[in-house]
Amino acid sequence: MHPPAEILIVDGAGVRVASVSGVLDVFSASVVGARILAKIPADVKQLVIDLDGIEFMDSAGVSALVRLREHAAARALDVHVRLGHAPHMNPTVIAVLRRVLVCDDDQATARSPVSSTG
Repeated sequence: MHPPAEILIVDGAGVRVASVSGVLDVFSASVVGARILAKIPADVKQLVIDLDGIEFMDSAGVSALVRLREHAAARALDVHVRLGHAPHMNPTVIAVLRRVLVCDDDQATARSPVSSTG
C-alpha cells in the first residue's frame, strides 16, 4: 500500500507553492485541490504545484489537477506544475500532464518512454 498524498504549502510574495508527495490516486484525489486552494492569501496570483515527491499517480490524480487548474482560473490564479524528477511516475502519466497543464521544467529528455524494441 502506498502512502496517501501529502501536501506542504509555502506562501511567498504572490506565489503559493504546493509540494505534493506520496500517492495521488482515486482515494486521495478528491481532497487535494481543496487543500491546495484553502485559505489562499489575497495577494497570491501564481500557484505552483511541485510533483517531485509523487510516488504514484493515476488518471484520477491527473483529473484532480485539471479540476484544480479550473478552480484556480476562476480565482484568477496562474497554475504551473513542476514535475521535477518524480522517478516513480509512469511516462504516460507524465505525457498527459504535459498536454493538459503548464509544466515549468522540461524533463522530457531525462525520461525515455518504454521501447517496444527493447
